[in-house]
Amino acid sequence: MLVWAEWYREVQAQLEQRREERRLELERRRVAREQRGLERRRRGPASSSLDAGREPPGPHGWLTTKQAAEILGVTPATVHRHAGSLETHHGAQLWVTEESVLRLREERRRWMSWQEAADLIGCSRHAVAKLLAAGHLNRRQVNRAVSLSPASVEAAARVHAEQQKAADQARAADRLAKEHALRERTAPPDDGEVWLDVTTAALLLGVTANSVRQRIRHGRVPATRRGRRFWLRRVDVEQASAAAAFHAKVDASGVGNRI
Repeated sequence: MLVWAEWYREVQAQLEQRREERRLELERRRVAREQRGLERRRRGPASSSLDAGREPPGPHGWLTTKQAAEILGVTPATVHRHAGSLETHHGAQLWVTEESVLRLREERRRWMSWQEAADLIGCSRHAVAKLLAAGHLNRRQVNRAVSLSPASVEAAARVHAEQQKAADQARAADRLAKEHALRERTAPPDDGEVWLDVTTAALLLGVTANSVRQRIRHGRVPATRRGRRFWLRRVDVEQASAAAAFHAKVDASGVGNRI
């Protein structure tokens, strides 16, 4: 029992020593970090290698890509794509002159993107491409991006509106022609007779429209087919109605059973 107690005290002493060593190591690291921070603050931001190139190359007239993007109404990535059209300085980040950004903004106002043209014309980008191929738009290409002159876009908008109007008129005329042809195909014969459609005939006969169609298929009622529609002469329907009424009267009086 005494041996175990001695061993336990020795283990606890070793653990306490390790904890103390760990505490001292952490304290040493904390002091080192504070010293490095004081040294960086004493040197100032301009002397830090991490911040080298992050200051503008001149005191005035330089913008970050984010500031330039806000002026142009685009994304910073678009500013990078237009770097060839701007006065730039490459350090840890890209700097551009405010003067060149303002020039580019004015130049962009004189030219339009495909999407801007599509929005103004009221069509898709595919329609813009067709107008361009037809020679209705003036274009230029800068940094792989195609721009269109606003004047030609406005003229193309009028052309597109006229084309749409003509297309709408053509579609309307075609629809009317098809409707007329359908009426011609399904209209009753023009022979001086009075013709009834299936629904009207069913009302006169006191049956359903399906019942009339079945009688037509079985040859019990004469009919003429025009397209998908059946037409029955009124005289035939009236005769069928009179015959049905007669048979109903006979059945009701029982004459048929006595004969």
